[in-house]
Amino acid sequence: MAKSSRKKASASSKSAPSKSSRSKSVRHSRSATRRHVSPVEETRHDSERDSTRPTITESLRNKRKKKGDGQSVNDLDAFKDAARRFACTYSPYINWSRVLTTGLERDEVIEDGCRNIADKEPERSKVLELYDLLLGVVPDALDLLREVVDNEAVDELMNLAASGLISNDIRGLKSRILDWSKVFLDIQEFIPPIPAEGKKVRGWYHTQLARLLCTPVKLDEYDKNPAEFCARVRENSICIDHRCFPSCFYSDAGVKASKHRDFVCEDLLLSTLLAKVWVDIFLGHTNAETFADNPNTKFRVLKKGKAYQYGITEVTYRSIAYASLLMRHSLSSSTDWWTDDGAVVKRAAFDAVVALFEDPKYIQEEWNLDLLNAWNTTLGWLLPSADAITGLESDDDEDCSLNMIQTIVQRKKQAAASTSSQLDKPTTSPPSPNASSSMSAAGTVITDGPAVSSDVRTLNNPAAEESD
Repeated sequence: MAKSSRKKASASSKSAPSKSSRSKSVRHSRSATRRHVSPVEETRHDSERDSTRPTITESLRNKRKKKGDGQSVNDLDAFKDAARRFACTYSPYINWSRVLTTGLERDEVIEDGCRNIADKEPERSKVLELYDLLLGVVPDALDLLREVVDNEAVDELMNLAASGLISNDIRGLKSRILDWSKVFLDIQEFIPPIPAEGKKVRGWYHTQLARLLCTPVKLDEYDKNPAEFCARVRENSICIDHRCFPSCFYSDAGVKASKHRDFVCEDLLLSTLLAKVWVDIFLGHTNAETFADNPNTKFRVLKKGKAYQYGITEVTYRSIAYASLLMRHSLSSSTDWWTDDGAVVKRAAFDAVVALFEDPKYIQEEWNLDLLNAWNTTLGWLLPSADAITGLESDDDEDCSLNMIQTIVQRKKQAAASTSSQLDKPTTSPPSPNASSSMSAAGTVITDGPAVSSDVRTLNNPAAEESD
């Protein structure tokens, strides 16, 4: 944290505390917290950090490692990794300085009244929730943060890694999304062709891509004269901004939602194009290409990508919002993540999707549950399970010891159940001829994997629906 951020903010104070008194306060807070650490733990931590290991502040300010430094991961790397994790799972726009100062003030590492502290609800609760999540993924986080406070480096700590992750996510997506968009639009080629690089070749400068960015209620006007419509959007005489969800968010490309304003939520955030982007971001390019070839067929998943790196076991609305933002950016004419595309403000576009789940003005609980259920029904099998994160569950390898033991246990249970059933039955009767039909009537489809309810919404593309 910068010097100025450690000064008292209250105007009612008679005099600001001296630098020595502030340091004394930090040292006092530090010693108070350390009283809860056992001498054995204290000795262990000190022995683990040998004198040759750079401090977190040294790593932060000396970004280039010295030759011969065999240390592959330093304390700073843990914070960088956390910044990357939360950029894609929570928000790419986290104000880490505010998160850290608010949390450190609560933990009495810094004084009350410091600058940039969230002190009003509901912001304070959300900020502290994120701070606690950070402490949970960074080893010895609080001790390391005390060192950062002592060296006045809080503002430098967390904002290094997030932008790099976002740039990496976008880099490959920019080219792949063109192929997926052709499938979504059911066209063979873009006319005119779209080069991989170049300004003003996407978004509202290309009438076919513009169809994906047009909000559904304006599709009729777009269809009358796409070129004129795009020109008017570029000159802002037609307003389509971050508050307007684009047709590429919809499984039917916005057709139903275009019929009436009351249908704005019909198939919203259920497009296969969005699902492909999500898989690309969280499960890697190879899995995304395999999924893109046939979204309705299971395949052997390569256990790579952020989902397996960070132990992501389910699709959340914030990860959907992140994927929707990157998809919107990749289709737009903007070539810089930090540059907004006309009327679409990127941060506000992300917040608009999150608002559907967090802002009381927009929350529809049943719709929210159905949406997340649809996503996890479609993509959940691609993700690591909670048991797999703990190391208790293996993959489908038949030679795995745990799988062999599981098979033995299941066989014994089945044999015991069969014996018990035979003893309980005084007579036997032939199976009912209507048994299979009653299963179908219950609305359950038997597949190679788990049973899937036939009325569960899934992520579809308009071309697939038409072929049905």
